[in-house]
Amino acid sequence: MPSRQAHGARFVLTTAGALAVVVGLVAIAFGSIWASGTLELFSRSSIGRALELFVPFLPIFLITFGAFLLVKSRE
Repeated sequence: MPSRQAHGARFVLTTAGALAVVVGLVAIAFGSIWASGTLELFSRSSIGRALELFVPFLPIFLITFGAFLLVKSRE
C-alpha cells in the first residue's frame, strides 16, 4: 500500500496535469481573444519579438506538459 506522502504527490501531479490540459484546451478554444493582446505586448521589445514566435504553440505546450504530468502520476 502506498504511503500517504506518495498518495499526496500522485494527487498533486494528477491535479496539475488535468489543470494544464484544461487550460490548454481553453486557450485553444479562445485563442482569438488572448493571442492578439499577447502578440501586441510582445512586439514592443526585441526579446518579445523572439518570444512571439512561440505564442501560437503555448496551448499545445500546456497540453503536452499536462499529459506528461498525468503519465508521471501513474508511475
